[in-house]
Amino acid sequence: MRSLFDLADDYERWAAHDEKMVALIVNSVNGCSVEVRETQLLQASLLEQEARLFREQAAKLRAPSLRVGG
Repeated sequence: MRSLFDLADDYERWAAHDEKMVALIVNSVNGCSVEVRETQLLQASLLEQEARLFREQAAKLRAPSLRVGG
C-alpha cells in the first residue's frame, strides 16, 4: 500500500509538470494572434493555480499532525 508521502510526491511531480507546461506556453505565445494569446495565457494561469494547489496538498500530507502518533 502506498503511503501519504508517496501521494505527496505524486502531487509534487504533477506540480512540476504543470510548471513546465506554463513555461512552454508563456514562451510560445508571442507570435500568436491576440485571441490565441489570451486563451493560452488563461490556460497557463489555470495551470499555475493547479500547481500551487498540488504543492499545498503535498505540504498538508507531509504535515506532522497527520502522522500516526504525531
